[in-house]
Amino acid sequence: MNKDIKVLVMGPRLNARQGAGGAVVLFENLLHELQAHNISHTIIDTNKSNHKSKGLFVFNIISRFISLRRRHDVIFLNSSRDYLYLLPLMFFFNTIGPKKIVMRKFGGELDQDLKKKTKGAIIKRLLSKLDMVFVESKLLLGQVKAINPNTYWFPNVRERNASVRSAADYQKRFVFISHIKESKGVKELLEAFKQLDSSYSLHFYGTMVEPELSALIENNPNTTYKGHIAPEQVYQIISGSDVVVLPTHYPGEGYPGILIEAYACAKPVVSTYWKQIPEIVTDGVTGYLVNPGNVEELIQAIKNIETNYATLSVNALNKFDEFDSKLVSDKIFNLLLN
Repeated sequence: MNKDIKVLVMGPRLNARQGAGGAVVLFENLLHELQAHNISHTIIDTNKSNHKSKGLFVFNIISRFISLRRRHDVIFLNSSRDYLYLLPLMFFFNTIGPKKIVMRKFGGELDQDLKKKTKGAIIKRLLSKLDMVFVESKLLLGQVKAINPNTYWFPNVRERNASVRSAADYQKRFVFISHIKESKGVKELLEAFKQLDSSYSLHFYGTMVEPELSALIENNPNTTYKGHIAPEQVYQIISGSDVVVLPTHYPGEGYPGILIEAYACAKPVVSTYWKQIPEIVTDGVTGYLVNPGNVEELIQAIKNIETNYATLSVNALNKFDEFDSKLVSDKIFNLLLN
């Protein structure tokens, strides 16, 4: 690894008022690893909420890109959707003394976007022009590698939980940590916990995206809304629970970070056969998977946890090795800086 190479890294930084979505958490984690590896880098923040004027958002980013580009060897864009308009501009201003342009694509919606006639053709053209592409799932790895051979798997990663302990006694304490909206399976969870007895409890944490769900949570005797939490609180909250639940059917789902954080805390999960989630959750091994929207299956999966909780917990912690940010970053930076 050549640590003398200078990297211009672009991506969404944290906004304290909004909280941290998945892409923000991943980008902040990447910055931490760049610093830990002593890799020289400069940051361009692409989070619209952190710019004084949203109308000047693109202008601000491209003007910084132009002024900083020549002083760096590699340009590393980290993006969910804004790459569609940022990349054409970056390619245009990268013609004189061209630098290597690399992109990490967040999220899982690229699978469907590539199937669209016009949008898919534009995306394929952009991907083919990149020097290197990193994608989140193995499904996308196969699809994008056919467009650009220099494509690599860069999964959703997290730092190892230094204080993780083996599973304690199972107390039927479930936790949901995500944006609180219908597409994350909140209504199915509420119906399931309405039918379960009072020995089960479910705490919801996260931004209340759809306020009408707040009353439904509070009117359910087995569920409570605990509010928004900072990223550094997540491990503590999960560690105080037994199981992480995310029965999502959100269209943009990739590898949900909260499931990986559950593994870091040796906690099994209950999620769905949705998008690429079955790539990271093995039914009956690290937790249970149900069909999206199926309340009866969800209830049964929740009940099944009790029968082999200790084994599920051990399997979850072992699975985390695939998503350890230090181990993954070592591989990625070797590719990036050689």
